[in-house]
Amino acid sequence: MNPATVLFNEALHTYGQPVTLTRPGGVTTVIACMQPVTDRNPAQAWDHPVPPGLLDKGRYLYIGPPEETLSGVTKVTWQGRSFEVIRAETWYLGEMPHHMWALLVSKGGRV
Repeated sequence: MNPATVLFNEALHTYGQPVTLTRPGGVTTVIACMQPVTDRNPAQAWDHPVPPGLLDKGRYLYIGPPEETLSGVTKVTWQGRSFEVIRAETWYLGEMPHHMWALLVSKGGRV
């Protein structure tokens, strides 16, 4: 394991939270980070970011361990909210998988 991956794993376990991944074959809980994805205000003609949470469209960024792919995941649950995977990919450092990232969308409401 390279030094960057070691540091990433330490940070993930320090700052991550339990996230439940549901597949047809069962349920797995991993430690991952979830971050809301916010949009820019379309009324602004300039390219300045909007403060977090201004235009929340229920989309979240997931950063998790590379050994737990999101292939076949039908539901992601975090802090009582349910999400659907829109896109997921493994991010590599050279030939080694470093982390899994995904774009999720809220299924609406609480679990």
